Formats: sequence, structure tokens, C-alpha cells
Amino acid sequence: MNYRDILQNIGWPTICLVLDFETYFDSEYTLSKMSIPEYVADDRFEFTCLGVWELRLVDDSDIISFYGPDEIGFYLRTYQGGLGENLERCTVVVKNAKFDILILKEKFGINPPHIIDIEDLSRHYDARMKHDLATLAKMFKLKAKGDTMQFKGLHYEELSESTKADLSGYCKGDVEIESKLFKILLPEISNPHIEIPLARHTLQLYLEPKIVFDISEARKLKDKMEQESENILEKIGHTRKEISGNKSFVEIMQAALSGDGTVPTKMGKRGPIPALAKTDEGTRYLLTHPNQEVRELMQARQSIKSWPLHIKRIQKMIKDRKSVV
Repeated sequence: MNYRDILQNIGWPTICLVLDFETYFDSEYTLSKMSIPEYVADDRFEFTCLGVWELRLVDDSDIISFYGPDEIGFYLRTYQGGLGENLERCTVVVKNAKFDILILKEKFGINPPHIIDIEDLSRHYDARMKHDLATLAKMFKLKAKGDTMQFKGLHYEELSESTKADLSGYCKGDVEIESKLFKILLPEISNPHIEIPLARHTLQLYLEPKIVFDISEARKLKDKMEQESENILEKIGHTRKEISGNKSFVEIMQAALSGDGTVPTKMGKRGPIPALAKTDEGTRYLLTHPNQEVRELMQARQSIKSWPLHIKRIQKMIKDRKSVV
């Protein structure tokens, strides 16, 4: 069966639109440093373009279109396919729905009922491989994905006509690749009547979370963890730097062990190194050592190393929640 047969069998629209938003980014305002909700809610958010691939059943033709920032809203809100379809009556296809569909929902109030994420399809195909568009294009022998870095730090209104033409070519190239991946990967789904609706349900939980996040309690938990870290350091009489530093901690631990052995080691790339990772047998040995001072030092080490990561996660959750409230 081809992709159209599958959509028909599961009761989804056979008119398909592939949407791909392109947005402004720079060295600081970038998804490599921000979560998607933070990025989309940020005051610096700007569209640069929208690429669209459309399958029209009227003449069975593929159409690839490019829309600049001033055209995007009008297109999305007034789209009518050849048979009078709108986004509510199309199967909307994207690569990374958490980005494109969150934009569609937050910026335009549109949340189509029928959405397929190419990333879901590729993860079903092989969960262990890389799922970025460039890798998938190469893997399935499609045209090479263009380089988005040429547009870094450029606002649409600042672009020359030749750069706008490059942007159009880049964006159209992406949706062309995505449309072909959609046609290739959808037939690989083993139970589409179950897995496609389930993936859509999972996306909806992301778009409209049902879990209540208490920002006030999260801040209290963060403060409590920070205070507990300070209490642990005060109890053992060492600084954060001494406990977190590998060399200094080994010296402190060796002194605490005294005649009870040495700090456990394991083989590293250049010879033996302290076995102090969370999953190391040496760490478990020190955490259960008969000497209380040894146990407390190891507990302090784990706290100083891991709690800042937990605190950072809490801070990120607070930022994400504030971004979508």
C-alpha cells in the first residue's frame, strides 16, 4: 500500500500538506541553547518563511510553495484545497511536530486533528539511528539538505533579493525532502490504525499538558536542595570546590581512609583513574564503607555533583512552564 491507501484505511484525509516553518536565530537565540517552548514564546521570535508541499487530488499534482513572513498567517487561515479542504480536513505532515505544530498552535490558534510527524515515522523505522533531516535524506538517497547556517543572525527584512531567493530554495528543498520521506516511511508503519492515532494523542499531551506544574513549589524545592548542599558541606568541613575537584577529593578521601585501604580505581584511556562515577563499584564500596567519615564524604560528592543538575532541570521546567502559560 502507498501512503494514500494507508491514510484512507485509517480514516484520515488523503489530502496532505507538508509544513516547514523557518525562523530567525542567532548565536544566543537558538534551539541549541533553549527549549522549544522557550524559543517560541521569546520576544525575539520571528518568521523568515514557510515552505509548503501540497498534494492535490483534483489533478494528482505535487505543488511546493514558499511564503514570506507577511504571507504566512493569511495563507494558513484562508487555505482552501482543490476540493474545499482547509487545515482541519487535511493530513498535516511536519518534521519535528513539537516545533512546527507548537508554532501553528501558539501563533495562529490552529491545532489540526490529523498530524503526522516524520520524526515519529523515522523512529519507528529505526529508533537507534540519527533522525535529523540531513541524515535521513542521505540514507534514503534523496537530494542533500541545504545549510541553514547561511541565514544565521539575518532578519527577513534585511535580506537581499538574492539571499531571499536562496532562502526560498533552501526552504522548498526541505519540504521536498520531507514529502518524499513521508511517502517512504509511512508504509513502513506496522499497525498504522493504532500507531498513527496514538502518536497524535501523544503530541496533544505536549501541546495541551494535563499535568499541573506548581511553579511556587518548584522554587521551594530548588531552594531546599541548594540549602541542603550547603548543609552537607558545612557538616564535612570542606568547600564545594574541594569536593567537586577530582584531585582534591581523592586527597581528602585518601586521608579519611587512612589505614583502611586506598581510593578505588578503574582503567581509563591513559591508565588507572579514580572509580568515583555514580555507577562504579568503587563508589558503592565507599558509600557502604564502615568508616562514617568515608561514607559522608562520598555522599557529599554525589550531592555536589548531581544536585546542581537536578536544580538546573527544575529551573528549566519553570522557564518552560512560564513560556506556555
